[in-house]
Amino acid sequence: MVPSAFVVLDRLPLTPNGKLDRRALPAPPTDRADGGRGPRDAREEVLCALFTEVLGVERVGIDDNFFDLGGHSLLATRLADRIRGAFPVELSLRDLFGMPTVAEVSAWLDAGTAVPGSADRGLEPLLRLRSTGDGVPLFCVHPSVPLSWCYTGLAGELEPVWPLYGLQSPGLTDDGPLPAGLDALIDDYTTRIQQAWAFGPYRLLGYSLGGTLAHAIAARLQDRGEEVELLAVLDAYPGVEAEAGPLDEEQVLARLYADLAQDASGVPDAAGTGPRTAGAAADPVVPGDLAGQRAAVLASLRAGFPEGFTDARLSRMLDVMVHAVAAGSRREPSPFKGDLLLFTSTRGRAEPGAMADAWRPVVTGTVESHQVDCTHDELLGGDPLREVAGALGRRLRDLDTGPRSGSGRRR
Repeated sequence: MVPSAFVVLDRLPLTPNGKLDRRALPAPPTDRADGGRGPRDAREEVLCALFTEVLGVERVGIDDNFFDLGGHSLLATRLADRIRGAFPVELSLRDLFGMPTVAEVSAWLDAGTAVPGSADRGLEPLLRLRSTGDGVPLFCVHPSVPLSWCYTGLAGELEPVWPLYGLQSPGLTDDGPLPAGLDALIDDYTTRIQQAWAFGPYRLLGYSLGGTLAHAIAARLQDRGEEVELLAVLDAYPGVEAEAGPLDEEQVLARLYADLAQDASGVPDAAGTGPRTAGAAADPVVPGDLAGQRAAVLASLRAGFPEGFTDARLSRMLDVMVHAVAAGSRREPSPFKGDLLLFTSTRGRAEPGAMADAWRPVVTGTVESHQVDCTHDELLGGDPLREVAGALGRRLRDLDTGPRSGSGRRR
């Protein structure tokens, strides 16, 4: 995190249990009375105009974050197309995740697009969805597709006071062996969160497989003596897909293929905000033909990802997906000491209330359940997203303003 301002204090305010009391810190000063810096040259004038056009807003400053202003992955695709049309560059959707402001895109153009590490832009293990804001950040954990791009819509729906970060699999940028088990991955994610936000309290959210992972991370943070004041789960069970028993990686691959054979939306796309486009359903494969099933799933992934993802990158992504789902099915969830905010899609579910029932044995507090009239794939887009963000925003505001107990936890 890069500070936007500095405040000198005689001493740091502490809670009764000796931890930093962030709510007692004074608000930092701001010198942005004019709403932000304007364009400094003709190129930035063009970029500001493109950002404004795609977002449908009146003005965009060069430091304004595209996703803070309501941008999401679908609009980012459109913006990338418009920038490629205005400048002779190869700009991808994932490039915009790493440089979501006019100033950053302009600096990238100044560098002749030869920016070190640009091949991994948008794939980093901790993705900056919104780094501005002075509140406690919300950490969003990736679903089965090990990217957090699906959470970009939250940046436009939640108040800008809360920074947003997305946890993504480190295996996407590291071709080494994947973690031996889910515990090693949970330890890695927990450490990355603590490195970004050293003192807590912590707020976690996860969609689909990300909900299962967020629950495990929350329990691990508590094991390390940290406070977790929010755990929000979107359409997930405590065990992956409520499995009756552990899955091996061949079974996971076969299941992904079977989902594709039944429905073209079986494997979510990179945005995670809706079903796949036509033509992504799997072709028939002889039962037990793992190579054929893998090829069919990769073809479906290809249809849902932007240009710039090589076949090798997609193959690695599938390895990470299969490994995480298999590892998750073999792990018994540890109890989380606190409340759970749960969102469940109702369309296509015979018993929507079963998900809340499944979570109650693995949380010590209450399960606040919100049922949303949509399918699983629609939960992070359009009206369903606004409904989720509304309830989530109310909970975040309550956490910011509510009283604390002597132990530092909320009553």
